[in-house]
Amino acid sequence: MNKQYRPVIAVANQKGGVGKTTTTFNLGAALANKLYSPNNALNHNILLIDCDPQGNLTKTLLYDHETPKGMTADIFRADREDPAMAGTYKSNLYLLPADRDLSREAETIAADFTKIFRLKEYIEAQRKMSLVIVDTPPTLGGLTLAALVAATHLLIPISTHLYSLQGTNDLLDNFRRVKERMNPQLEIVGVLISDYDQRTVLATEIAEKVTETFHGKLFKTKIMHSVKIEEAAVKRQAVVDQPRHCEAVDAYKQLASEVMERVGMTAEARQ
Repeated sequence: MNKQYRPVIAVANQKGGVGKTTTTFNLGAALANKLYSPNNALNHNILLIDCDPQGNLTKTLLYDHETPKGMTADIFRADREDPAMAGTYKSNLYLLPADRDLSREAETIAADFTKIFRLKEYIEAQRKMSLVIVDTPPTLGGLTLAALVAATHLLIPISTHLYSLQGTNDLLDNFRRVKERMNPQLEIVGVLISDYDQRTVLATEIAEKVTETFHGKLFKTKIMHSVKIEEAAVKRQAVVDQPRHCEAVDAYKQLASEVMERVGMTAEARQ
């Protein structure tokens, strides 16, 4: 892979409960498995950045007794130094954690617009990372905009629940504005149907509407509703790392393959 190119995927949708954090975590773990090198010779490390003040990704990946050396909020502080990322249960998967302090720093972005570029600057400095995934809050505020400015790709998860498409047009409008004014390389890597329960009429109808709306951008893979995903998260692991096989394991593996192909990492991963 060209070392000057590193995919940065922002997982965003202003609607809450659509699976942003679940997608970030499980996709990151699936990609880490695919890009793992026993001797790390290819330097395929993946960084997950928690850019949501709720910190759900952090709560899943970091144990309660761990004290992180750096936080996402540190990126936006006036007297900042680049925060140190934390290791996880996978040797090539890293996390920049978040907590409620991020909310206070996010409010300063509106007052100092230059801060919107700080996430991009931080990611560019992490030269040992081969791919970065940013989990965003369920709003279209400064943190989400900072993620879009930093990203090469936008991934939009949409669950098959009532009102799941609400606000998507606003997200797409912001995507277009960021692409035109601040980040011309930004592309939509795909739209993901998540938490899909095909047994219900509502879920089927919403899936059909999403397919109709995003025909050219939809991932072939759908993430079916599965309690196994939640059970794995309770163990602070991705479903792809559980000993018992289930449909969700195949789904995230397939999604990882689609993402790698769309961001141009497939050939490198085969080396």
